[in-house]
Amino acid sequence: MPLTRPRQLVLDLLAAASPVPVAARAIVEAGVILGIKENALRVALSRLRARDAIASPSRGAYVLGPAAPPRPPTPWTATDDALLSPWDGTSWLAVHELGELPEALRWLGFRPVLRGLSMRPANLRGGVDALRGELGAGRAVFLASALEPAPDAEALWSVRARRAKQTALAEALETGLAALRTATPADDAALATAFRLGGAALRSLHLDPRLPPALASAEPRQRLQSAMSRYDRRARALWATRLGLAGATPLGRPLQALRP
Repeated sequence: MPLTRPRQLVLDLLAAASPVPVAARAIVEAGVILGIKENALRVALSRLRARDAIASPSRGAYVLGPAAPPRPPTPWTATDDALLSPWDGTSWLAVHELGELPEALRWLGFRPVLRGLSMRPANLRGGVDALRGELGAGRAVFLASALEPAPDAEALWSVRARRAKQTALAEALETGLAALRTATPADDAALATAFRLGGAALRSLHLDPRLPPALASAEPRQRLQSAMSRYDRRARALWATRLGLAGATPLGRPLQALRP
């Protein structure tokens, strides 16, 4: 049984190539590499198009549609200098949100601390004003300080487990890059491994809360970022050549990276 679902593969490919349309034949070829049957992909294309998650600007070619799943607010390559500001050790960004925590907040590192209240350290560049602009109207966004007891970083963000996972992923990418450098676009096993390993790395990078150094070291994530940057370049070239997608990559921003 394939590890990647047909719907997920279609959305991943279109997100990676966006805004360039992807031919159905390229989607089917990707399915061959990942062990997904052509009929299953055709069904996925039909259902996604019926929901406006994808669109067909020309016969046999597809792009993401108006109802496509949302993507992360920042690229996985973004540096801490571009996203973060110093933390005073006591201030927390807080959002009042009834119901399940939206993906937009999870991507930004928020976690529920009380019913209807999610928080993260106030180290995002731009603070409350930038967060309001990011989330849009309709949410109560405010700054909380000197909380007693302070939110527990380990309980909310699984700091130790995240560090261990990112270290293991970085090591896998560093080891795998040597094999990937000798692979060819015809090597299905190498391409499938690149898709899945790259997807796992991006999932971790997109969901990293970018906590301040006082709560979690940035080194494991930065190492993973660096390893993924090198791995992605080689994987991109192999996949793009195999599928005829000039400049596109199934590792560019796969949607499996958005799921916790």
